[in-house]
Amino acid sequence: MFSTANRDINYLSRREKTIIVGIDCLNPNPNAFCPSLSVAIVETGFDLMLTDIGDSYVVAVGSSKGEELLDNYAEAKEATFSDLIRRDQARQKALTKYKTALNVTLDELTELLDKSWDSPLWKERSEKCLSCSSCVMVCPTCFCFDVQDDVALNLKDGERYRQWDACMLPDFALVAGGGNFRKDRES
Repeated sequence: MFSTANRDINYLSRREKTIIVGIDCLNPNPNAFCPSLSVAIVETGFDLMLTDIGDSYVVAVGSSKGEELLDNYAEAKEATFSDLIRRDQARQKALTKYKTALNVTLDELTELLDKSWDSPLWKERSEKCLSCSSCVMVCPTCFCFDVQDDVALNLKDGERYRQWDACMLPDFALVAGGGNFRKDRES
């Protein structure tokens, strides 16, 4: 998303310095719905992806950085045909553990959320919410930020920087004049 249409240079700079090592989720929460979004098994977007096959791991290399990391810091052998079969079996077994599914397409999901704006579910969930934003910190779809200015005491120098921000934080929708479009957790 940030490397294609939007070309976010800040993201691209950090991504270039980041190594992504993933591990297949073989014991998912049955209420998760990853297969509905086609993200239960990933084939791209990582440098290394590990799959636990019991007595060892199958490691998929997704980039030159991943290959270099594996070559320099691990004693790895080529996966056998049997290893790859065990990996595929472990992944397929994990898929059977998901008991919840979304019965909408990704395109319909936005419309569904718009239609459920006034659902009593939001009030019910908000009563337990602490507005700590822990949920947002682990959500791979959350990427909001705020721009901050840090002015030096001499009032001539300063720095403008991005700071992580999240819709679940109380001040996220605060605007000039003290207005807030999300006054409470339910919003």
